[in-house]
Amino acid sequence: MSDYNESLVIINDEADREFLKKIKNTGTVAAIVMAALGALAVFAPAFTGLAAAYLFTGGFMAYGIYKIVMFFRMPKVLRSGYMLADGMLSSFLGGMILFDAIGGGPAGKAGMIATLAFAAGFMSLFSGVTQTADYFSLRKEGFPGAGFILFGGILRILLGALIILDPLFGYFSIQIALGTFLMISAIALFIETRSLSLPEKME
Repeated sequence: MSDYNESLVIINDEADREFLKKIKNTGTVAAIVMAALGALAVFAPAFTGLAAAYLFTGGFMAYGIYKIVMFFRMPKVLRSGYMLADGMLSSFLGGMILFDAIGGGPAGKAGMIATLAFAAGFMSLFSGVTQTADYFSLRKEGFPGAGFILFGGILRILLGALIILDPLFGYFSIQIALGTFLMISAIALFIETRSLSLPEKME
C-alpha cells in the first residue's frame, strides 16, 4: 500500500513539474511579445502608429460593409434604415480615408492619423464630461467613491483636450506611453514567471 502511495506522489510531482514548465514557457513568450510590441511603439512610433491607423481605418470600413450585407440578408420585417445608413456612412468614410492615405502621400497618412486621433479625443472628452456630471449626482446620494469618478472624469477631459488641440502629438504621445507601460509590464511578467517554483515538500 505504501509503495502505491509513493508512486502516486511521484506521478503528481512529475505532473506538477510539467505544468509549471508550461506556465513558465507561456509567460516567457508572452513577456517577449509584450516587450517587442512596447519597444516598437516607443522606438518606432511612426511605423507602429501608421500600422495601427491602417488597421483601425480598415476595420471601420469592414464594419460598414458588414452592416450593409447584414441589412440585405435580414428579413424585411427586421430591416432598419438606420443600420443601412450607418453601414453606408462607415464604409464610405473608411474607404475615403484609406484612399487618401494610400494615394495622398505623407499628407494623406498624417490626415488619417489626425482624423482617428480627433475622433478618439472627442470620445474621451465626451466621456469625461459625462463622468464628471455623474459625480455630482453620486455626491448628492452620498456615494463614498464619488471622488475617484470625478478624478477619472477630469483625466479624460484633459486627455481629450490634449488630443483635440494637437491630434498628431496626442496620438504619438499616448502610443509612446502605452509602449513604455507594455515594456515595464513585460519585465514584471518575465520576472514573476521565471521565479515560479513548486513548494517544498513537508517532511
